[in-house]
Amino acid sequence: MADTIAELEAANAALRTAVETRLGVSDDAPEPTAIDDAGEATIPIDWILQGERELKSEDCRLPGDGIIAAAAEAPPSSAEQLLFNAIEAIRDRRQKYGPPADHFAITAALVNAAFGTSFCARDWATIMQLDKIARSRGPVDHPDNDVDVAGYAACRAECR
Repeated sequence: MADTIAELEAANAALRTAVETRLGVSDDAPEPTAIDDAGEATIPIDWILQGERELKSEDCRLPGDGIIAAAAEAPPSSAEQLLFNAIEAIRDRRQKYGPPADHFAITAALVNAAFGTSFCARDWATIMQLDKIARSRGPVDHPDNDVDVAGYAACRAECR
């Protein structure tokens, strides 16, 4: 628990520094933060709103900002929704089973021991994709098959 708190405090400090840097705050500028009742520095709401406006401005976007801004502006396409669903599935499985590279490495090792094969974690992610494709060719093509194929593609990339 103490490690988690220390990690969160470090991440919070890094976020404050990033916001101050992005907004052009320097040591010689007026104090950009307010102090809350606990004596902690906080970022005033008008600074946060200014940052949000900047993120939505085309000339101020950083890599990754556009995904969030675009999702807020219009409903996601069916392809985007499929990827959002795949991300949710990956996060859920990571919490339940750990990182996919670790889980797939164990599964591949068990299969290799049982059948004398030489699969690696990445191979196992591919096998899972093929399994979902095979299911989609069966009597019922459930929409989750596409979500799972996308999720396993992401897991395969993570196994590099």
